[in-house]
Amino acid sequence: MHADSGRLGRAPHPGARLAVIVCTRERPEDLARCLEALRLQSEQPLDVLVVDNNPRTDRTRMTAHAAGVRYVVEPRPGLDCARNAGIAATSAPLVAFTDDDAVPEPGWAEAHVRALGEPGIGGVAGPMLAMEVDTPAQRLFEQYLDLMARKRPRDQRRVYAPPFPAAASGQVGAGANMAFRRSALAAVGPFDPAFDAGTPTESGGDTEMFGQLLDAGFTLVHEPAARVRHRHRRTRAELRRQLFGYGVGVYAYWTHRWLRRRDRDVPGFAAQTLGWHIGHRLWRAVLRRDGELPPDLVLAEIIGSLYGPIAYFRARRRANRWRSAGELSSGAPRDVDSR
Repeated sequence: MHADSGRLGRAPHPGARLAVIVCTRERPEDLARCLEALRLQSEQPLDVLVVDNNPRTDRTRMTAHAAGVRYVVEPRPGLDCARNAGIAATSAPLVAFTDDDAVPEPGWAEAHVRALGEPGIGGVAGPMLAMEVDTPAQRLFEQYLDLMARKRPRDQRRVYAPPFPAAASGQVGAGANMAFRRSALAAVGPFDPAFDAGTPTESGGDTEMFGQLLDAGFTLVHEPAARVRHRHRRTRAELRRQLFGYGVGVYAYWTHRWLRRRDRDVPGFAAQTLGWHIGHRLWRAVLRRDGELPPDLVLAEIIGSLYGPIAYFRARRRANRWRSAGELSSGAPRDVDSR
């Protein structure tokens, strides 16, 4: 790990209770908007780190420098590798994550700090609201979120505590808006590098971590006051790929739970969810019922679900190769630049 304490930017703030880690790859315009929102947070000071995952250019470094935040390079591709690099680069007692295409509202960080201050809370997630709804694809994704929110309203506080099934940990929230006690993360180990963007599983790293924490006896909270605005995918093709990735990640996670934990809840969840998608949602989509997505989008999620176990084995093999080579031993970033 290389540290560069040049003149631009700042070093870690010793008084920061919360580190905010923004993992990114070649999206400097989105990143700049996210970093400006973090500068305006009511909770200050923050230790803000940009983790540049397997970069191709220096545009992300330049954007982080312009914003005066810390910059970390993680050359191994994969969002969970980037998350682990960010954790290793900060000593703050609380750690939050948001995405480069998200804009946290001004009270976002403060809401996470307040929730994590409650006894027994190991992790918090918050709602992801639309930054804009300008295109048909963005309206369809809001429709999708509304469909998911019928059982889990985004504006209501929800508490998940053991014996809540870890196989259902995806209900807690999403990786674009989550925070943890550092001690809780240390208790269960790092994010699993076989999951999420940049790997064959495409998503699921957040769900897998929530499951680990539930297994370890921690309580998780969905906190509606911790809100981010998210730039939804603008085209139908992008949205179709996103929903395919959701299906892949969920069934990769259930494959992982079954093989690694012998989780008896998995077969029932997997069969019920796939049956609901095929027997209910796809049928409603073909009939063009109100509130349901078009058939191609529902089908994309179904195909992703069927591919999920294969994707998990592919991603697991890659992570095992890294581990055999000693590349996952420390979880430390390869380069840190605090200019």
